[in-house]
Amino acid sequence: MTIVSSALTINAPAEQAWNVIADYGNVYRFHPSVKFSSLVSSVERGVGARRRCDFYDKTIVVEEVTEWSEGEGFVVELSGGTMPFEHAHVQLKVRPIEEDSTLVTYKMEYKVKYGLVGRIMDALIIRRKMSNMFINVLKGMEYHVITGDTLGKNGVPENDEIKMSMASEV
Repeated sequence: MTIVSSALTINAPAEQAWNVIADYGNVYRFHPSVKFSSLVSSVERGVGARRRCDFYDKTIVVEEVTEWSEGEGFVVELSGGTMPFEHAHVQLKVRPIEEDSTLVTYKMEYKVKYGLVGRIMDALIIRRKMSNMFINVLKGMEYHVITGDTLGKNGVPENDEIKMSMASEV
């Protein structure tokens, strides 16, 4: 099993950060690699909630909440999709540091598919890619928590994408 983790202190109250991550079906609002996400279960939050994430790189993952601690964090199991994982789960936690400061941690444990080839890919590419992605997810979450703006591709705020698109049409 490979373990990848990242942490970031954000300048916002823990309750505000929690409200963003607890909006389980809408991870696309702050995850810079997720083009769209939606609930695929009748459970919206808590154990049993399932979401599908469609990434900009055309990969897909289905995640199901297996543990939920209201106001503190949750664990999801990757239960389907096109990712190169045989098994994976992700833990996301928030912990207040001060009134307007929160530590957010992201931890993933996974086992890659494809035997020896997969392990080599993990050592050379996947582990670094996942680590960088988690740092960007946490930065995206901080941005979304503070501004309320939704991020688009590569973490560019949607409002900026619209402005850039309009400028290129002129």
